Amino acid sequence: MPVLRMQENEMLKLFGPMSLTVISGEVEILNKKFKENSKIVIHRLRSYVMRSLASSELEVNMAAEAQIQQVEENEPYLEWLSVANSIAKGKVDKIVVLGGVDSGKSTFTVLLANTFVEKGFKPAVIDSDVGQADIGPPGFISMAYPEEQVIWMREYRPVLMRFIGDIKPQMHVEGVVHIVADMARRAIESGKKPVIIDTDGWIGDEHGINYKYKLVEELKPDTIVVLGSSLHGLFRRYQKLGAKIYELRSPHVKRTRSREERRMLRRDRYREYLESGKVVKVKLGDTIITGSPIFHGIELEIPSSLSPDMADKVLYITRTRDTLYLVVKNPISSEQLEIIKKICGASRLKTYLRGFERRLYVAISNGEEEYPALIEKIDYDKREIHIRTRHIIDIKLIKVSSIRLTEDYTEQFNTISPQ
Repeated sequence: MPVLRMQENEMLKLFGPMSLTVISGEVEILNKKFKENSKIVIHRLRSYVMRSLASSELEVNMAAEAQIQQVEENEPYLEWLSVANSIAKGKVDKIVVLGGVDSGKSTFTVLLANTFVEKGFKPAVIDSDVGQADIGPPGFISMAYPEEQVIWMREYRPVLMRFIGDIKPQMHVEGVVHIVADMARRAIESGKKPVIIDTDGWIGDEHGINYKYKLVEELKPDTIVVLGSSLHGLFRRYQKLGAKIYELRSPHVKRTRSREERRMLRRDRYREYLESGKVVKVKLGDTIITGSPIFHGIELEIPSSLSPDMADKVLYITRTRDTLYLVVKNPISSEQLEIIKKICGASRLKTYLRGFERRLYVAISNGEEEYPALIEKIDYDKREIHIRTRHIIDIKLIKVSSIRLTEDYTEQFNTISPQ
């Protein structure tokens, strides 16, 4: 294998996929030190600056698309290191990291956590990016308590996860803000400081900025880190509330991810959390199901006045104040639906075909913890819901999302619409 030689304080930019083994000397990535015989693995969708702390030699194994480049003069990595060390010298409880898509938020968050771990602190990291979740699965806000240094947030293990049920925060601003603030409170009560909050990249319009203002105002952080020159100045007003503001440049050369690559990363995370799960059966009457209106109502008996042909098509009926929800074996004509509405005295009716629930992405909860799961099917004869999950708990609550996963764990959306 080729050998890479670096002089002391030399910096190189690594674009995966590749692996490196330190033969001699010492290098660092995001303040994590790699000494002789240490191995470094760079994912194909990741890029890092590597700095040599002494004259070093590394054995390199590169895929065809991997690259090693010289670091340009305007690369902000040393500035990042300086700011991370400066923040770690102060008394800090909460740090919020803000920036646009691919601005380096998660990378800087890991750099901060590594710096605090190196200095003997016990930080917490909250990953509030539901679309590109790294600590937990997609659709979740997750928290980790790092004890070791890493170079990718995906190496952290979650200690707490909360389900949003979407990969975009736009319709869940209040929920995201509430969950992140609650996680930060729990971390501090557990003796973890500082709490570092990595945010999503929705900040390019007035609604995204207002969302981040709400988050900052709820958290009341000691420190705010803003990545990307276009956002500099927007958060300086929070100095009036005692926050220290650091405005940093994003990396000049970086590995950006296409929409399809982001989707692929989510697919890999779904598979990681769900593929080896076991199927457990839960009685519909023994659990609360939210997120799908058919489970919000009161279950009704199938009316005895229905004709045998119509009654045979209906599997399940629930009712809210003015709406009937039916699960049916086969489509029912509009004339038959009108008869059912009249018999049940409802003004509106919605029907779902059997199997509508197949492979819906959900969270299961025992009232305290929340974990990812899939609905495999509902047995309407036995009134049982079959759930695939790796987490065996006393399921008291099932939160349903609008995400359906195919057999290869690719997402499909808006798939719970009534017929």
